[in-house]
Amino acid sequence: MLRLGGKNTVTVTHPDITAPDSEDDIERAEQELTDKRLNGQIKMDKVSPYLKTGGSNQIHTRFIQKVTEKVAAIRNDAKKSSIGDVSERLDRADTMSRRIILIRKASTNNWLIKYLSRDDGWNLQKTEDGSTHTTVTTVDDAETGVPGEDKISKYQTINFPATFDDPLNTAKIQGKNLQSGVDFHTWANELGDVLPSTNGPSASDSSVSHWQEITAWEDKSWIDEC
Repeated sequence: MLRLGGKNTVTVTHPDITAPDSEDDIERAEQELTDKRLNGQIKMDKVSPYLKTGGSNQIHTRFIQKVTEKVAAIRNDAKKSSIGDVSERLDRADTMSRRIILIRKASTNNWLIKYLSRDDGWNLQKTEDGSTHTTVTTVDDAETGVPGEDKISKYQTINFPATFDDPLNTAKIQGKNLQSGVDFHTWANELGDVLPSTNGPSASDSSVSHWQEITAWEDKSWIDEC
């Protein structure tokens, strides 16, 4: 991790860290890495020459894909005698990848509600008694199910048909080239896809990056390839 962070591994004192010994020990190990400040973004070009070219979004997505492909290769390799039984570690890798997906999707839901409600977003809001309130209809809080995740332990999900059918919202959403609640829901699900099936507003670069990363973790998951 020091090397991937671009630090000299010879002169730098290696921090005292302990790898997780079970799925229940992941949170402890994660906190230990955070306490040792080993939670920054790694330098992709230190991992492989394959990751030296292309935009930052493409590089990050390719990195996730390469990691999942390598883990899948290890899982399928019948000649693991040189490295021993790593099945438990691979199971933990799958658990962590699925937690990443859950947290990222939860953060996306929370962000989308705020974006649709903002003045500089879609302005799905109303003013009552001098206060501004969102007109996005949401479902009760959902749980991510990720232990130890206090920042996004709960998130809201949008009821897209109900939001579209609200008389305060219908014309605004139709003005975005989305003519039904189904179109609205499809647009949101595909937000970040460079080839969406709706004619709604184009996604920002950050939304494209976010969608690509989730897709890489989800669709290229090593557990699905094994």
